Amino acid sequence: MEMRNKKLMAVCALLLVALSASAQKGAPRVATPPLDQMTNQVTGVVRNDNITEMADKSAVVEGSVYLNDEWRQGSLYTSAGQVLENIPIKYDIRHDVMEVKTEDGVKVLSGMYIKRFEWVDKENQEKALFLNCKDFGLNERIYAGFFRVVVPGAKVQLLSHTELQVQEANYTPILDVGDKKAEILKKEKFYISDGKQVLELKDKNAFKIFGPEEGEMKQYAKKSRLKISKRNDAALLLAHYNTKH
Repeated sequence: MEMRNKKLMAVCALLLVALSASAQKGAPRVATPPLDQMTNQVTGVVRNDNITEMADKSAVVEGSVYLNDEWRQGSLYTSAGQVLENIPIKYDIRHDVMEVKTEDGVKVLSGMYIKRFEWVDKENQEKALFLNCKDFGLNERIYAGFFRVVVPGAKVQLLSHTELQVQEANYTPILDVGDKKAEILKKEKFYISDGKQVLELKDKNAFKIFGPEEGEMKQYAKKSRLKISKRNDAALLLAHYNTKH
């Protein structure tokens, strides 16, 4: 056991040296992963809290797995408290990893170790902020990845979550019709959150996000002819609520 611990310590030391050398060349730095005291194993050496070499991807379906296909200049805020500013980044939804372009090539950082990230949209030059879903206390199997803050608010905010759906191949050889390849499709869903709970806009109980003011907000929506299930209407309702309460 003593020999095994010595080997693990040596591995950690080598990782620190390697990351330090990369940082001196211009590559972003992140925290060395913690030692799992229960198993005496170094966790996340390759895929978790370290930026690592880019792995090859074998395309089995058509379509993009990225939130945005092009590189965006942005900043990452890691769970270890470090900030990587003004770097080219691209988020892979399917594998929940952030790709980072460095002078030494493309590296990857697991999404589970990113608290939030932000970039400036090229279309409107507005800053886009993304928050890790796990920080909302949700089921990580269902809500993996990040929520985008569509409408910020001191009490309630409007969020969006982009999911990937695979449209399976439906080719029929006998009739020679249909698609021969599966296709990846992106679907954006909208949610409202008070920081403690997250409700989809299509939820029939979505108004309960307003707590004691639920009845009042329903009356305001009816009077203003606003439907909380619609993205733009929800934004107006949240703006009114955050201003009045």
